[in-house]
Amino acid sequence: MYRTFDALGFGFLESVYKHALSAELRHAGLHVQREVPFELFHLGEWIGRYRADLIVERTLIVEVKTGTTLDRAAIAHTRQYPIIAR
Repeated sequence: MYRTFDALGFGFLESVYKHALSAELRHAGLHVQREVPFELFHLGEWIGRYRADLIVERTLIVEVKTGTTLDRAAIAHTRQYPIIAR
């Protein structure tokens, strides 16, 4: 991830970093999926959709964020991943 940021620097949209990071990971020989949709259900009822930025090796969800600091909302956003992975 640092290599991607070092190459591009600061100031691009998340989508640029997401594409560059997925290229770096593929170049390292890893299987990467981008923008993977999940259908969400609660008590057997459909409640919405979620889209993961990147999934690496069908194991690791990567949420790409940009900014000078890590937003508290971004931290809360990542806490929902164990629910999605079920």
